[in-house]
Amino acid sequence: MNSGKCLTFSGLNPESYDLATAHLSDGEQFCQGLTQEDLQGDLLTERERQGIACWSCRKILQKLEDLVGEQPNEATINEAASRVCRNLGLLRGACKKIMRTCLRLISRDILAGKKPQEVCVDIKLCKHKAGLI
Repeated sequence: MNSGKCLTFSGLNPESYDLATAHLSDGEQFCQGLTQEDLQGDLLTERERQGIACWSCRKILQKLEDLVGEQPNEATINEAASRVCRNLGLLRGACKKIMRTCLRLISRDILAGKKPQEVCVDIKLCKHKAGLI
């Protein structure tokens, strides 16, 4: 059983519907401590998952663009790519995977002057939006 906070809920009496008195009910426990994987696997739709992936990609690429600066070249992109994931908190794992698998395409797109949204479309983490050139 998860050691996080749990509610006892039998569904047999009115107290079971009141969070303040739920612990007084006998019955099965429903834990509130779901992992992110549980939430993504069970509660998020495919569209929501894609939205999260796209949002994450845009945040990572914006941070990379900020580190690269105004005059991007192969060296500044590689240097920025080696540092970008360090301070991204929850996005760190996704950032490392994106940099490891897509850096060549990302680098090419940055050198071509593409914005984070466009790069994320090219690496297939965002869908093309109407009006985006």
